[in-house]
Amino acid sequence: MLFFALFGSGWFWLFLWVMLGTVCVAFDSDWLLLILSAGVLTVVKWLAKSDVVSTQSLLTILPWLLAYVPAGILWSFFKWYWLLIAYKEKVLAEKVQYEKKVKALPWADYKIDRYPPPTAKENKAKICRWIAYWPLSLVNSICYDFVKNFFNMIYEWLGSSYDRITKRVLRGIE
Repeated sequence: MLFFALFGSGWFWLFLWVMLGTVCVAFDSDWLLLILSAGVLTVVKWLAKSDVVSTQSLLTILPWLLAYVPAGILWSFFKWYWLLIAYKEKVLAEKVQYEKKVKALPWADYKIDRYPPPTAKENKAKICRWIAYWPLSLVNSICYDFVKNFFNMIYEWLGSSYDRITKRVLRGIE
């Protein structure tokens, strides 16, 4: 009885889809996400013991479907902007390292070979995923990216503290 109360709930399957789907989005696993979505829809259809895709249900969800795609397109532009910002930060960090070490080859010549800018054509799968699964991508960006950046910030702060301790303790052995 408890099993069916927990696993028979539509909310449980929606929660499961969001959590596992977010992981699939984070790891760029399109096929797994498609299989997961089809599986959850099948389970919900079986639990509802009715035709989930009926004419009445389609008329009910049609306005939501018409709003879903434009929202996904808008979200994809935000994600594309953030991807370009991450690219720019990576290239600028590499430029700083390059200019400290190498002076022979101009940075522009070095960068062109190693860091071509992202193009929509090369990132078609990502862009389509952002549009099609924008709610999961949004959850991933809020949760995963925020948490990752938060812990990276903590690591940077702690890393400098650990380095100061190391210098202080190992001062006499240089």
